[in-house]
Amino acid sequence: MMTDRKPSLYERCAATTKRDLRNSVVLGWTIIAWALANAGSLLLLNKFRYLVPDGPIPWIVAALPTVLGIVLLVVFVRYLHQSDELQRILQLQAVAIAFGGSYFGFAAYGSFEPLGAPPVTFDHYFVVVCVVYSAVTFLNVRRYR
Repeated sequence: MMTDRKPSLYERCAATTKRDLRNSVVLGWTIIAWALANAGSLLLLNKFRYLVPDGPIPWIVAALPTVLGIVLLVVFVRYLHQSDELQRILQLQAVAIAFGGSYFGFAAYGSFEPLGAPPVTFDHYFVVVCVVYSAVTFLNVRRYR
Protein backbone atom coordinates (compact mmCIF):
# COMPACT_ATOMS: atom_id res chain seq x y z
CA MET A 1 0.00 0.00 0.00
CA MET A 2 1.35 3.37 -0.98
CA THR A 3 0.93 6.29 1.39
CA ASP A 4 1.06 9.89 0.37
CA ARG A 5 3.69 11.72 2.35
CA LYS A 6 2.90 15.29 3.26
CA PRO A 7 5.74 17.70 2.49
CA SER A 8 7.44 19.11 5.54
CA LEU A 9 7.13 22.76 6.48
CA TYR A 10 10.70 23.24 5.29
CA GLU A 11 9.93 21.69 1.91
CA ARG A 12 6.80 23.81 1.52
CA CYS A 13 8.48 27.08 2.49
CA ALA A 14 12.02 26.81 1.19
CA ALA A 15 12.02 25.16 -2.17
CA THR A 16 10.01 24.43 -5.26
CA THR A 17 12.34 21.90 -6.92
CA LYS A 18 14.71 19.23 -5.65
CA ARG A 19 17.66 21.41 -6.62
CA ASP A 20 16.18 24.34 -4.68
CA LEU A 21 15.63 22.09 -1.69
CA ARG A 22 19.22 20.81 -1.85
CA ASN A 23 20.60 24.34 -2.21
CA SER A 24 18.41 25.54 0.68
CA VAL A 25 19.68 22.75 2.92
CA VAL A 26 23.31 23.48 2.01
CA LEU A 27 22.73 27.19 2.61
CA GLY A 28 21.07 26.51 5.96
CA TRP A 29 23.89 24.29 7.21
CA THR A 30 26.49 26.78 6.00
CA ILE A 31 24.73 29.56 7.90
CA ILE A 32 24.66 27.41 11.03
CA ALA A 33 28.35 26.52 10.67
CA TRP A 34 29.30 30.17 10.20
CA ALA A 35 27.16 31.34 13.14
CA LEU A 36 28.61 28.69 15.46
CA ALA A 37 32.17 29.47 14.34
CA ASN A 38 31.57 33.19 14.86
CA ALA A 39 30.02 32.74 18.29
CA GLY A 40 32.67 30.19 19.27
CA SER A 41 35.58 32.37 18.24
CA LEU A 42 34.12 35.39 20.04
CA LEU A 43 33.62 33.34 23.19
CA LEU A 44 37.08 31.80 23.01
CA LEU A 45 38.88 35.06 22.35
CA ASN A 46 36.85 37.24 24.74
CA LYS A 47 35.60 35.11 27.62
CA PHE A 48 37.84 32.02 27.59
CA ARG A 49 41.10 33.50 26.30
CA TYR A 50 43.08 31.37 28.75
CA LEU A 51 42.05 28.27 26.75
CA VAL A 52 43.76 29.54 23.59
CA PRO A 53 47.57 29.34 23.70
CA ASP A 54 49.62 32.29 22.50
CA GLY A 55 51.18 32.28 19.05
CA PRO A 56 49.36 31.69 15.78
CA ILE A 57 46.40 29.80 17.31
CA PRO A 58 44.40 32.95 18.27
CA TRP A 59 44.82 34.24 14.72
CA ILE A 60 43.52 30.96 13.32
CA VAL A 61 40.56 31.04 15.72
CA ALA A 62 39.81 34.62 14.65
CA ALA A 63 40.18 33.82 10.94
CA LEU A 64 37.93 30.75 10.90
CA PRO A 65 34.63 32.69 10.85
CA THR A 66 36.00 34.87 8.05
CA VAL A 67 36.84 31.83 5.94
CA LEU A 68 33.43 30.31 6.63
CA GLY A 69 31.84 33.70 5.82
CA ILE A 70 33.47 33.62 2.38
CA VAL A 71 32.19 30.07 1.89
CA LEU A 72 28.74 31.25 2.98
CA LEU A 73 28.82 34.07 0.46
CA VAL A 74 29.77 31.66 -2.34
CA VAL A 75 26.99 29.25 -1.32
CA PHE A 76 24.43 32.08 -1.17
CA VAL A 77 25.42 33.40 -4.60
CA ARG A 78 25.18 29.87 -6.03
CA TYR A 79 21.78 29.48 -4.36
CA LEU A 80 20.56 32.69 -6.00
CA HIS A 81 22.11 31.81 -9.34
CA GLN A 82 20.36 28.44 -9.47
CA SER A 83 17.00 29.65 -8.14
CA ASP A 84 14.04 30.58 -10.28
CA GLU A 85 12.99 34.19 -10.80
CA LEU A 86 10.37 34.24 -8.05
CA GLN A 87 12.83 32.89 -5.49
CA ARG A 88 15.39 35.50 -6.55
CA ILE A 89 12.85 38.29 -6.16
CA LEU A 90 11.84 37.01 -2.72
CA GLN A 91 15.47 36.81 -1.61
CA LEU A 92 16.30 40.26 -3.02
CA GLN A 93 13.35 41.76 -1.19
CA ALA A 94 14.34 40.04 2.06
CA VAL A 95 17.96 41.20 1.79
CA ALA A 96 16.92 44.76 0.91
CA ILE A 97 14.47 45.05 3.80
CA ALA A 98 16.85 43.37 6.26
CA PHE A 99 19.87 45.50 5.47
CA GLY A 100 18.06 48.74 4.68
CA GLY A 101 15.57 48.54 7.52
CA SER A 102 18.21 47.54 10.03
CA TYR A 103 20.58 50.25 8.87
CA PHE A 104 17.99 53.01 9.15
CA GLY A 105 16.68 51.56 12.41
CA PHE A 106 20.13 51.62 13.96
CA ALA A 107 20.83 55.08 12.58
CA ALA A 108 17.63 56.30 14.24
CA TYR A 109 18.52 54.47 17.45
CA GLY A 110 21.81 56.38 17.52
CA SER A 111 19.79 59.50 18.33
CA PHE A 112 18.58 57.86 21.53
CA GLU A 113 22.00 56.82 22.84
CA PRO A 114 22.90 60.35 24.04
CA LEU A 115 19.59 60.36 25.91
CA GLY A 116 20.56 57.29 27.94
CA ALA A 117 19.64 54.35 25.72
CA PRO A 118 22.13 51.49 25.98
CA PRO A 119 24.81 51.54 23.28
CA VAL A 120 24.59 49.03 20.46
CA THR A 121 27.42 47.22 18.70
CA PHE A 122 27.85 45.59 15.32
CA ASP A 123 26.87 42.28 16.90
CA HIS A 124 23.45 43.72 17.70
CA TYR A 125 23.10 44.98 14.12
CA PHE A 126 23.99 41.57 12.73
CA VAL A 127 21.42 39.79 14.89
CA VAL A 128 18.69 42.22 13.82
CA VAL A 129 19.62 41.79 10.14
CA CYS A 130 19.43 38.00 10.45
CA VAL A 131 16.11 38.05 12.28
CA VAL A 132 14.53 40.53 9.86
CA TYR A 133 15.88 38.63 6.83
CA SER A 134 14.50 35.33 8.16
CA ALA A 135 11.12 36.85 8.99
CA VAL A 136 10.74 38.57 5.61
CA THR A 137 11.80 35.41 3.77
CA PHE A 138 9.31 33.32 5.74
CA LEU A 139 6.47 35.81 5.15
CA ASN A 140 7.29 36.17 1.44
CA VAL A 141 7.37 32.43 0.87
CA ARG A 142 4.10 31.93 2.75
CA ARG A 143 2.50 34.67 0.67
CA TYR A 144 3.37 32.93 -2.62
CA ARG A 145 2.54 29.33 -1.60
